[in-house]
Amino acid sequence: GLCRNEVTERLVAQVPDATRLLDRMEKLKLVERTRDATDRRMVNTRITRDGLAVLAKLDSPTRAMHHKQLGHLGPAKLRTLITLLALARLAPAP
Repeated sequence: GLCRNEVTERLVAQVPDATRLLDRMEKLKLVERTRDATDRRMVNTRITRDGLAVLAKLDSPTRAMHHKQLGHLGPAKLRTLITLLALARLAPAP
């Protein structure tokens, strides 16, 4: 599992309150959270089977959208785009 900060770092769009987002997802049974046995301050979040099912439903439409938007670029240009986007995400916020 991942702690809240690690989940926040992996989000495509930053949210102001990841804890509330995870609270809502837990209420919907999309994730489950457990406290670490040795450090009770550490809370690990894991996706549930229900959460995986939601993601599975998104795979095909997301893949189709990406193909429609970027399919004309070809593999080499897509690799370049991925590299540039990763670099852009590392830029400090203004």
